[in-house]
Amino acid sequence: MSTFLNDDNIDPTLRTMDPCAQMLAQVRMGGLPTSPPVPSGSTNDDDDDNMGQDGQTPPVNLLPSSISLVSFGNLIKRKVKLSENSTIAFDQFCQNPSPDERTAIMFAHILELVDISRKNEKAELWTIAPDLKAHLTAYRGLNLDGHVMNSMRDSSVKDLPPDEETAQCEDVLSKVRNKATQFRNILKTAITVALDRTHETANVAALANKLLQGTKIKATLQFYIRLAFIRFVMRSYPWLTEETFWLKVDLCLEANSKKCTSKAELDQLYNAIYQQDVQMYGDPADTPYKTVEFNATRTTWQATVRKHSKLVQLNPKNAQLLAAAEAAALVESGPSRKRPRLEVNGEDEEQNDDNND
Repeated sequence: MSTFLNDDNIDPTLRTMDPCAQMLAQVRMGGLPTSPPVPSGSTNDDDDDNMGQDGQTPPVNLLPSSISLVSFGNLIKRKVKLSENSTIAFDQFCQNPSPDERTAIMFAHILELVDISRKNEKAELWTIAPDLKAHLTAYRGLNLDGHVMNSMRDSSVKDLPPDEETAQCEDVLSKVRNKATQFRNILKTAITVALDRTHETANVAALANKLLQGTKIKATLQFYIRLAFIRFVMRSYPWLTEETFWLKVDLCLEANSKKCTSKAELDQLYNAIYQQDVQMYGDPADTPYKTVEFNATRTTWQATVRKHSKLVQLNPKNAQLLAAAEAAALVESGPSRKRPRLEVNGEDEEQNDDNND
C-alpha cells in the first residue's frame, strides 16, 4: 500500500541528503502532511444492511398506537441508564402533549451536543506548544547538572547545600550527572525496544506511559512529539554508538532551529516527524492513555524544570566528536562510502554520505 512514507514518493534529489535535512526539504516541498492530526470517530459498516432500495433508512414505528408516550417512556427507562436529572428531563419530555415543543426540545439538546463535540475536538488538536523550540535545546549540553540544581533550588528541594559549600555542591552535581546519564540510557533503551512495530510499546502513547510509570511527570502531546523525534533520529542514523547518539540528537535539534526560517516552519517539521511516527507505529488516539494540556503544567514543578532546561547550551565539541565517529564508521563500511541501510515504511533505503551535514 502506497503512503507518503514510501520510497517511491521521495524526490530523487533528496536521496543523498542527511535524513534531518531531507525531512525539512520534503516539508518545504509539500511532500509530507504537517497539519496536527485529530482523532476520528468510527463508522459501522453494518448500517448499510438497514438501507432500503432507495438508499434511505426505512422508518421504524417504536410507539404502538395503544400505549401513551408516558407509558412507553417508562418502558424505555428500564432499558437505559439515566442520571437523576436526565430521568426528570425525560419524564417532562414524555408528558409534554405538544409534538412541536418536543421537537424543539430535541433540537436544543442536539445543538448542545454539537457544541460539546466541537469543544472537545478543539482541546484534542495535536499541536506543538509555542515555546517548544526554546525547551528543545540539548539533552547532553553544557552545565546540565548546574541547571538541574538551580531548578531544584527554585522548586524548594530540601537539604541542598548553599553555593559556598563547594565540596558538598560538587557531590550533588556528581549525583545529578550520574542520574542524567541513567535516565538517558533508560530513555534510549526504551525507544530502541519500541522500534519493533509489533512491540507493546511501539505506539508513542504506550511508550510514554512506560517511561512515566512511577513518576509524577504528566504526559503531554509535546512529550509524544519529543519521543517521536528521538525515535526518528534513531531510525535515521543507525550507525550511532552509545557515545554519539545523544550528541547527534542535540545537533539535529540545533540544525532544525537554525534551518527553519520561521516558528511556523519549525512546527510543521516536528508535526511531520510526529505524523510519520503515527503512520508507522500507530495513533495514540487508539490507545487508552490520556494526556494533560501543556498549559496545565505551567504552574507546576515541570514548568520550573522547563524554565531552566532551555538555558542548557549545545556542547560545541559535539560536531567534532560525531565527525570522528562517522569517519570510523565509513572506514568499517568499506569503499562504498554508504551508511547502513535505513528502513522506511518496511523498505530499505541506502544513505550516501557525500552531502552529510
